[in-house]
Amino acid sequence: MKIYLIISIVFLSLNMQAQKKIKKLDVQEKGIIVKISFEPIENEFDTDSLIIKIDPLSANSLNSTFLYESYLNGKFNYSHFDSNRDSYFLKMKRKKWQSKSDYQLIMEGLEQLLDSVLISKSEFNTIKKDIIDYYSKTGNQFKEDKIITSNPFYIGNRYLSVFKLELTNTTQRYLIFNKKIIVQNINTIRPYTSEKIKGLLTMNKIMNQEKAIVLDKYYLPKTVIIPPNTKVEYLFATPPIDYGKKILKISLTNIKHEFIWNVIKNEKKIDNLFSYYEIGIDWYFDDFEHDPEVIFSLANSKTIPAYFSSGSIFIQDDGVNEKVNLLAILIYENHVFFVRKTIYPNQYIDFIKGRRKRIKLYPKVIKNLERNIKK
Repeated sequence: MKIYLIISIVFLSLNMQAQKKIKKLDVQEKGIIVKISFEPIENEFDTDSLIIKIDPLSANSLNSTFLYESYLNGKFNYSHFDSNRDSYFLKMKRKKWQSKSDYQLIMEGLEQLLDSVLISKSEFNTIKKDIIDYYSKTGNQFKEDKIITSNPFYIGNRYLSVFKLELTNTTQRYLIFNKKIIVQNINTIRPYTSEKIKGLLTMNKIMNQEKAIVLDKYYLPKTVIIPPNTKVEYLFATPPIDYGKKILKISLTNIKHEFIWNVIKNEKKIDNLFSYYEIGIDWYFDDFEHDPEVIFSLANSKTIPAYFSSGSIFIQDDGVNEKVNLLAILIYENHVFFVRKTIYPNQYIDFIKGRRKRIKLYPKVIKNLERNIKK
């Protein structure tokens, strides 16, 4: 009888740990969504010898252009590969001798999952973005995404306001353009000089050779010499503009003409309060419970927002009866693991008893992929 009582108490204690009280979390979402477009009123001016045209550009639209520029070479015969067979097999040889960073390890695992069709392209892109965002903030053995490393107008996690200037010489002689530019919306702004942008990039520790070459090649210098019957194009940039007024004006010194655009700015303010139920997660490796060292996860549902952290998932309160797909890629003891599981949150939340039970996940190791610590 005594032994039975002890076993019952132990069982009851373990069951109480597994089933905790229902936990609800309120999350407030505040922010804005902005979409800006421009309608030219006067964006071109002919001085009888020189045609001047100015257009606003979205700085991120230049990413692909600058990425291509980073591949150019002064040699007459050259090639560029983002990846090739030689480097692939060389990497295989070196695997025995090199220790990979967490970033390299998790990215190789993610790519292997995509190649094996264990995750979709959409899932791959979402998790890849999370990985890049995380390691760019921590600075832990992370190399910036190639696209961002080539664009000099991306500074401090945001883009500058960028404009394109076209100068067309319609004469048979050389012309010189050295006008000062003034941008007017809420405030009057003078464009940055190339030296100023290089200084900002250096101060933020993101200056490199590729950005220096782009600025030297594309950015508007103080003086432009335009050959006969030739059109040249340059870029200039200012600090990010709010575009609070409906008119954008740009003027040039010693020219009475103003370049004018209607600004179409759609701004949506977000101020919502959401409630989520939290369900805890236990991770099991070889049937023993352990916490992962590094984890990137995703929760998918067709009807409700769901979020997946390392120790819990969060389900919006009106979606506990909906199907949720969980997937995660993680590092544990120098190996990469992957898990996918479909759940219904109402199977883990008992509203009658006011209790919730934890989700158990059993990740599987991704074979032929480990850190290969150098001995």
